[in-house]
Amino acid sequence: ERDTAEVAVEVVDDWQRRGVATALLRALSERARQNDVETFRAYVSSDNAVVLDAIERAGAIRTGREGSELEFNVPVPRDGLGDRLRAALRAAASGQLLLAERVARRLGIWPRA
Repeated sequence: ERDTAEVAVEVVDDWQRRGVATALLRALSERARQNDVETFRAYVSSDNAVVLDAIERAGAIRTGREGSELEFNVPVPRDGLGDRLRAALRAAASGQLLLAERVARRLGIWPRA
């Protein structure tokens, strides 16, 4: 799907609640629009209630399940970050974003315990 890109953001504890995730997603949204990407795909652990709530606020559509993770499609905002995605980030700021872990596991670069 040339109009869909997987998106993941993780911010280390010391930098949380400083607008880092917002800046990253704003930049990703701009790059997506430049490349005719209309949809972000995100994977969220089914037990991560904070992020599940946030991603639904962003207008995400659940499209599947892979093990304990749920797959969502989120429309890329037409301009900037968009009100819904910004609201979702605020809601998720108090929780842990586990999306980057999934990408790292897929790439085989996640440290083994």
